[in-house]
Amino acid sequence: MAATRRSRRATTQTGSTQARQKTSHKRSCSTKARQPTSHKHSCNGPSPIELLPSHLAVQILARVASSSLMDLYNSKLCCKELRQVTEDDYVYEHASIPLEKFPVIPWSEEDDKVKSFLRRCMECGNTEALYREGMADYFSRMKAEVGLDNLRRAAAKGHAEASCVYGIILLYTTKAKSIEGMKLLADVLSNSAVNVTRLQRRIRAIISQMWLSKSMARTFCELLDIAYC
Repeated sequence: MAATRRSRRATTQTGSTQARQKTSHKRSCSTKARQPTSHKHSCNGPSPIELLPSHLAVQILARVASSSLMDLYNSKLCCKELRQVTEDDYVYEHASIPLEKFPVIPWSEEDDKVKSFLRRCMECGNTEALYREGMADYFSRMKAEVGLDNLRRAAAKGHAEASCVYGIILLYTTKAKSIEGMKLLADVLSNSAVNVTRLQRRIRAIISQMWLSKSMARTFCELLDIAYC
C-alpha cells in the first residue's frame, strides 16, 4: 500500500511539473506573439520629415528646386508632408526654369500646366520668371511699361541677364536713366561670378524664341555687343 501511495504521489508531481512547463511555454509564445504589435505601434510614430522644423524643410526643398525640377517633382510624390512643403512660395521663388524645357511663350493649349507653373513662380518673385515675362512683354507683346517693371524687379534681385537688358534699355532713354543703365552694366561686368560671353549667349537665345522683326533683334544684339565690347 505504501508503495502504491508513493507511486501515486510521484505521478501527481510529474503531472503538475508538466502542466507548469506547458503554462510557461504558452506564456513565452504569447509574449513573442505580442512583440510585432509593439513594433508596429512604434512605426506609426512621426516620420523623419515631420520631425524637421518647417522652415528647414522649406529651405532644403528650395535648394532642390533651384537645381532640378525633376528632383522636386519626385520629392512631391514621396509623401504627403513633402508634397505640402513643395507648394511653399519660397520653393517657387527659387525654382529653376531652364530655357530648353520651358519656352518663353508657350503656344499650345497643352502648355496650360507650364503657364500655371510660370505664373506661380512670377507671383512668388522668381527672378528668372520675372525676367522671361519682362522680355516677352517688352519685346513681343508691346507692353513696354509692364515689361520694364518686371525686368527692373528681376534686376533688383540680382538677375544678371535682366540687369544687362534693363541697363541697355535705360542707356538709350533719358540722360538721368542712362546713368542708372551704365551703373547696372558696370555692376554686371564687375561681378566675377558672371561669364559675359555666356550671358550674351543666353540673352540671344531668349530673343530668338520671340516674335521680333529681324531689324529689331539685330539692333538689340548689336547694342548688347557694344555694351560689353
